[in-house]
Amino acid sequence: MRVGVAFYDRAVVVALSGPLSQGTVAHAEGGIDSFWPTAPGRALILDLSAVYRACALGVRLLLQVRRRAEAAGTDLVLVTPAGHLTRRLHAYGLIEAFTLCPTLHEALRAFGEDAEACSPPGDTY
Repeated sequence: MRVGVAFYDRAVVVALSGPLSQGTVAHAEGGIDSFWPTAPGRALILDLSAVYRACALGVRLLLQVRRRAEAAGTDLVLVTPAGHLTRRLHAYGLIEAFTLCPTLHEALRAFGEDAEACSPPGDTY
């Protein structure tokens, strides 16, 4: 599991890459916690486009992040193109629990960021 981050005016992008499974969930959680947006009005965009497998623990982590975002008043968007993770969310009946965008550019545009000028999150964790 690799964790990358990029900071924008209105959003923090945390990108996860690899499997979101029993052996990697703690690392992913630590990365998300390390870069949680602290500025008021800043959104958290979880870029999961490079997550190729997610077990029940991975989905549980996403639910925990959603609850924390709601409690903090932080907008949360998952970047997840159609694929394994989207099918997993459908299977658990959770697809409606999240705001999904198929691309990072689309998620950034939703928060008024200049999507054309964005750079991909760098590996940091």
